[in-house]
Amino acid sequence: MVDLLARGGRLQDAYSFALDMPPHAINANAWGSLLSACKVHGEIEISQLAADHLFFDRGGGHREFTLLCQTSMQQMRNGRVLSMSEN
Repeated sequence: MVDLLARGGRLQDAYSFALDMPPHAINANAWGSLLSACKVHGEIEISQLAADHLFFDRGGGHREFTLLCQTSMQQMRNGRVLSMSEN
């Protein structure tokens, strides 16, 4: 469901849905799907939140870090990047 919402551009709904799921039911694939959709839709704030779950809760890897960097670079080009320390 997270993937479907995220692909449809409903990123906040996808993030809220993931947070409402029991911790054992949500996995790195769902967070990765949300992070990928954030890159497509240029959503830096939710991408940082999804990345936090991947890196700190689930031990995300190189692919997820690359997606976060690409999303940040895309937003820098648009003048909308946030500092990684502004969590």
